Amino acid sequence: MEGISVMRSFIKAFNENSIIIKEKFKHNIILIDKVFDNEIQLFELIGWTLKPEIQATNVVTPVAFSGFYKSLLSIYGAYDLTIKGQYGSARILLRHAFEYLLTAKYCSLSKNDLLIKKWEIGDDISLNRDVISKLVTPLPKRFREFWKLLCQFTHASIYSQQVEVDAEKNEREINVNFSFIRALLEMNYHLFNRHMITSSMKFYFDSYGKEDEIVSFKQRKLEMRKLFSISKQLMSQETKGIVKDYTSTWKLKV
Repeated sequence: MEGISVMRSFIKAFNENSIIIKEKFKHNIILIDKVFDNEIQLFELIGWTLKPEIQATNVVTPVAFSGFYKSLLSIYGAYDLTIKGQYGSARILLRHAFEYLLTAKYCSLSKNDLLIKKWEIGDDISLNRDVISKLVTPLPKRFREFWKLLCQFTHASIYSQQVEVDAEKNEREINVNFSFIRALLEMNYHLFNRHMITSSMKFYFDSYGKEDEIVSFKQRKLEMRKLFSISKQLMSQETKGIVKDYTSTWKLKV
């Protein structure tokens, strides 16, 4: 019975947190909801071009798609936990998302057969050795620092999880999570728009897609630009820098 009592206490606290957080962070939540909705709709509109018989994909498409989809799932899981006030647990998923995003973009650009094979069979990939250290530009400093920060939150240390479950006592940390979530969503959209969608996929969609779907696709892309412009206004310079580095043109070591 004591276990049930503790569980009910947690459920009650997290339900109360949701009410508080949805009010205090309503502008964040409205913006993030719109980004999720638009990106999912964009994928659903163009997703039919991924069919093998259309032959519009290439060797890196599976990695780019996996990185896009799995990072989006991780970001959404972190978002859901953050709304409940579980910012500590959410940060574990934010690290997963960041690692998916970096690895997928690097594989897409390098077309490194060995690394792609490691991804496909589930072998360990060292984010620092196999990805970050291979960058010439942007300089890898920001990526290393952000990854180190997310690793601190993930490992069982003084930095991980949380002591308080009361949202009103964790307002600063919850706000940090929302900032990270918005940043990772913009990075995820970049991966989707620039690396998962090939020029052939875009050609087939523009040539054979329904007219209303093509119009909707263009409108939603414009909406995403507006949403991310608003999002950046709420970010620290450090977080803006992470997004800028990720969405920039990467130059890799030979």
